[in-house]
Order: sequence, then structure tokens, then C-alpha cells
Amino acid sequence: MNRLTRWTGALALSLAAIALAAPSANAAVAAKSGTIEIVTGWYWPESQTGADFHDDFTYGVRGGYNFTRHFGLQGAIQGFDTSANNAAPIVDTTKDALTVDLSFEWLANPDAKAVFELYGGPGYAWQNTNWPGPKNTDSDDVMTWHLGIGTKISITDNFYIRPGVTARWFGTDENPAGAGSDGHTDVEATVAFGWYIGGE
Repeated sequence: MNRLTRWTGALALSLAAIALAAPSANAAVAAKSGTIEIVTGWYWPESQTGADFHDDFTYGVRGGYNFTRHFGLQGAIQGFDTSANNAAPIVDTTKDALTVDLSFEWLANPDAKAVFELYGGPGYAWQNTNWPGPKNTDSDDVMTWHLGIGTKISITDNFYIRPGVTARWFGTDENPAGAGSDGHTDVEATVAFGWYIGGE
């Protein structure tokens, strides 16, 4: 078990403990309510064929709708920029990625101040890799799938903070030399600042 796996597991258990131990409050999640979130966090990309990309800052926005107090749907747009350590002659490699996700959400305890949730679904990623040389850029646009856990912690009736951990699987990869692979799985830890809109 590597350090990242231990850290991710500890954070997941912490989120579950917060959700279970939090005192009851007015219903934090209302049926037929919307959400909007500003997201920031840290992203750990898995080493890919021919490139060992660094972990770095990630950012984005989310918007969603709670059909009931236990089930919702959310869309997200998120960006990530990084660089990589490569063996010569391929050096100074940089990468930027934009991901779009559609998440199906299950909210376990909507009456609590801290609402535990599971979410996951499909997505798509646009990735651009750049390095020195004649063929100095590569666009790798792929289908993705993600699965995550989080906690919506109510600060006021309408405002909440949402820490979470997400694993995202990418369908295929292509390295600068043109070789392919079966894809990779990245992990991110984020904190979102969110607002509830409307609701019954």
C-alpha cells in the first residue's frame, strides 16, 4: 500500500466519521433543489507510458439538481495543468487537461448537518501534451469514468463546504513516441464551496 493509497483511505474514513457524528440540523438537502459549486483541490496523475507527470493544483465549477432528498445529478467542468520528468531525448514535457463529468449522486443522510454522499458516472477529457521537437504536441481526447465519496457540511441554510475524494479512469493514452496503452487512473482530493438554490 503506497503513501497515496493510505492518505486517500484515511481521508475517506474521516469523511464518513464526520457525516455519522454530525448533529442533526434543518434539512440540508431539499427535493427539487439546485446546487452550484466552486471547486479547488489537488490532483495526482498516474504515471503514463513514457511520462511521469507531477501532482498539481486543480480547479473547476459544478452545477447540479436534487430530484429527491437522496438522489441527485451533477455536471462538472474541471482543469488541470502539470509537467513531467522524462528520460532524454524527450524532456520538458507539459500537459493541460480539461475534464467534463456527469455524476449520479446518492445522499445517505439528508437531515444531517454533514451529508455523506457517493457519486460517479461518465465523462470526457481533452488532454494536450507538449514537448520540444518537430512533432511537439499531441491531443488525446478520451472517454472517462469516475467514482468518489464526499461530505456536504452545512455552514448556513444555503451555503456548504464539500470535501471529497475522486478516482477517474481514462480510456486510452498515447505517449510522445506514439506508443499506446490501456489507460490510467488519476486521483484527486477537492474542497468545493457550494450553494443550495430553491427546493421544496
